[in-house]
Parts: sequence; structure tokens; C-alpha cells
Amino acid sequence: MRSHCVVMTPPRATTPFLRQHSTRWQGRPAIDTDVYRQLIENAFPEVKVRELSFLGAGWDSVTVLVNGELVFRFPQRDDVARTLEVERCLLPRLAALLPLPIPHFDLVGGPFPGYPWHFVGYHALPGRPMAELPAACVHPDQVGPALGPFLRALHDAPVELAERCGAPCYTPDSWVEHHWRLAQEILPLVERSLGATRARRFLDLWEAYRRDPRYRQFTPAIVHADLNPDHVLLDPATGEVTGIIDFGDVCVGDPAIDFAGLPDDIVEAMLATYGRHDPTLLYRRQALIRAIPLHAVHFGATFGDEAIVSAGLDELSRELDR
Repeated sequence: MRSHCVVMTPPRATTPFLRQHSTRWQGRPAIDTDVYRQLIENAFPEVKVRELSFLGAGWDSVTVLVNGELVFRFPQRDDVARTLEVERCLLPRLAALLPLPIPHFDLVGGPFPGYPWHFVGYHALPGRPMAELPAACVHPDQVGPALGPFLRALHDAPVELAERCGAPCYTPDSWVEHHWRLAQEILPLVERSLGATRARRFLDLWEAYRRDPRYRQFTPAIVHADLNPDHVLLDPATGEVTGIIDFGDVCVGDPAIDFAGLPDDIVEAMLATYGRHDPTLLYRRQALIRAIPLHAVHFGATFGDEAIVSAGLDELSRELDR
């Protein structure tokens, strides 16, 4: 018997770090729905914007909902605009291979004076982000068995599809070296903020990762690379998975990354239907969970977001003190 599910309407954000720690977008003048309304109306005169609501802002994009049915994503940086082009190329090629709905970019607008990038629109997929729903609405025995076949299909898709679309492609060696390089680049910041003892522990941890051959024991696959409760849509009434969104980090890499952003009980249920032989997947997953705050600190330092840096350092400190 399922417990009763009451859905509230919390504020939206598209990453756990922003949702828990960052006030970056709260009351910020740049988040002006009139600006995005004008961009949409200029690009698509046939779209009559009766209602426009702000859905959220993650590390990369601003997202708005038009008339309750069209989602528009607006890149906020050059590098994000380039990854959007990868999505535009790759998602139509993946859609027919996947057992769950993903966005289909029906509308492409821009650039315009004052906004130098393309932006996209698509018909909103049904459901709500899992992160927005109370625990009573999220059933691991329902979510996991749906996500397992989805990831199997994604990871079985020909990597040439991603290569042709310009997605980043990692070998096992370059995947491990990528994470080692990130750790080296933020080491001075970790030392300044958390002290020499924690910095040494941090470096030891990632040196051990680099030396351990088990972290290279995978066959590269197309990965979502940001599969977390913000990007899994559920029907609040039934708990069924209704779609997967936000492929902005899609690449060819370690399949374990697609298990790192989800809770253990859901991952356990996913593996029962995933069906791919991968003996070291859970071992690699643990390292990639540890890498989440590493990525946050590196991103925040690169783009000058002190809130994300602070959130990432707090999580790193907790990890290093365990």
C-alpha cells in the first residue's frame, strides 16, 4: 500500500548545490522574465506568450515555461552554447533508442543583439522533477526498475553517435586523468580554505584514485553525466518515471557516472534491471560521488561563484573528516 502523496510547490533550482546553498539567483535583476519573453516573441511570432514563468537557473542555463506547455532553455555562457549544439545534434538520434521520453528541441532561436547565443524550446515532458516531490511520492521499487533499462539503452547506444555530434569523448585513461587534473587545479584553494592537513588528505585520496587500476576498468559509453533527482521526471499521482531531461553534460565516459547522482536504494533497484555486466561499477561509483564537490569547487572557482565554491568546500571538508 503506497503512503498518501501530497505535492507542494517548492522553488525550483536545477542542481543540488544551488538548491541547498546558493542564493545566486534569488532576486537577481538578470532573471527578468520580460527579457526572455521578448527573445521568444522575436524568434517565434507564432508563439503567443500568454503566461511565462521562471523555472530555474542551474550552473549553465536559465529555463522558463511558456503557457504551461513550452520549455525554453537559454545558455548563459559560450561553452554552454556549444554543448547545446551537441544536444541539438545528439538527442534526436538517441530518442528512438531510449525507453523513456527525452526533450525534442522543436524550436531554435537567436542569436539577437544583447543575447549572442542560440536558445531552444520544446514541449514540456509530463511530470515533475523527483527532487521537488516529497519522499512519499518517490518509490525506489518503481523508479529504479524504469531507470535501469533507460541507462542500459543509453550505454548500449553506438558511441559514434556522440562522436559525430562533437560530444566530449574519454578513454578510461583520459577519464581518470581528467579527474586527477581537476583535483590538482583546486588543491591550492583547498589548502587555503581547509588547511594543509585536509589538503594532504585530499591529494592522497585522488592520487590513490589515479593509481588504482579498477577505476579504468570500464568500456566507454554515452553517458548523461548529470543524472540526479533534478533531471528525473515523475508523475506525482502514480510515481511513474515520465522522462529524463537536461543532457547538457552528455559525453562518452564511465557508465558509473550515471549512478553517482542518485540515492543508494534507487541505484540498487536500477541495477536489477540494468543488465550490463560491469563488476567494478559500484566501486567506481563511490569515487564519482566523491568527485561531485570537486566539480562544484572547480566550477565555482572558474566562473567566480563564491556560493558554489563555499558549498563544494563544505562538502569536501565533511568527506575528508570522515
